[in-house]
Amino acid sequence: RNYVSYAFKAGNLTSGSNTDGSITSTVSVNQTAGFSIVKYTGGNSASDTVGHGLTDAEMIILKDITDGTNHWRVWHKDLTTNYWLYLSLTLGEANAATDGGLKNVDADTFGFINGTTDGIEGVNSSSSDYIAYCFKSVKGYQKIGTYTGTGSSNSITGVGFQPRFVMVKRTNSTGNWELYDSTRGEHKVLQADNSTTEYDYSTTGLASFDSDGFTVAGTGGNH
Repeated sequence: RNYVSYAFKAGNLTSGSNTDGSITSTVSVNQTAGFSIVKYTGGNSASDTVGHGLTDAEMIILKDITDGTNHWRVWHKDLTTNYWLYLSLTLGEANAATDGGLKNVDADTFGFINGTTDGIEGVNSSSSDYIAYCFKSVKGYQKIGTYTGTGSSNSITGVGFQPRFVMVKRTNSTGNWELYDSTRGEHKVLQADNSTTEYDYSTTGLASFDSDGFTVAGTGGNH
């Protein structure tokens, strides 16, 4: 069988403690690459905060690594305030869940939103450990952003470099998480929210990686 992996270099193997938030976290960070890995034990309060190690993080992907029933949370700087996405689901941006979400991401920390019935169990339970992958834009290296579709083939520009990996998620309605990379072939798609094998999406997905972004080939709702 064939496999693909996406690897991001954080800090050295020896991680350090971060006390920027009310919860002490263990952080491995690479400021030059705009990436950090954060591990913490939940504090059980919506008023808790966790240090992420980056200056002005722009996207956070978080998972409860103790309780397997909790979905991946994704916070992104361009989502509606106090809304989030689920990496493991096709839902558009959400602000209501039984078990909480992420909010108040600032220069040094991130915080939590109470769920409708289970408080912050999915993101900050005192009986769970959590892992968070944090990203920020770095000129010429990686770009965290959004765009609005036009309903026809068009080029997405302003990235600042030719990408080798692109992840796209529709935010205002349901849609799959689409993953493209130049190693497998820039128009071959994988979807993070399901187990579907890769398939060629050249006529309806991404057509090419360009010098300043990428070209969307068709009108598919996912992109």
